[in-house]
Amino acid sequence: MGVYSCNQCNKNFKRKWNALRHNKKIHHELAIIFNKTNGFVYQNSKESNNVTNFDPLYEQEVEEQNIVDIFGKLMHPFAELEKELDGSLESNKVNYLSTLVVGALASSDPVKTLQDALQFQPVNKREKLE
Repeated sequence: MGVYSCNQCNKNFKRKWNALRHNKKIHHELAIIFNKTNGFVYQNSKESNNVTNFDPLYEQEVEEQNIVDIFGKLMHPFAELEKELDGSLESNKVNYLSTLVVGALASSDPVKTLQDALQFQPVNKREKLE
């Protein structure tokens, strides 16, 4: 029985499906799950579950694709935040959003960081109106 590991947080799992579920729920399918015993790499995928031998070059390609995926997943919460700030002074809006994005990218889960900011934003907006 292999030991499956997450390359983002180094958490280990005894079952592949637990590791893949962890990747989906915690890392938004952006981590790489690999078998420590045989080196196979597993990625969550809507089409299929790709399996390949562990290869550092392949891992670099996957990480580059993950960066693109992260930015793609950040677009929706960013657009929603931008919409919430309509009517704000443009310079304040730019400063707030740029600080938020930089902070999100520095966090362990950028997508969740922006989603959390989006949930907090309406409360902030109501406070300004009162």
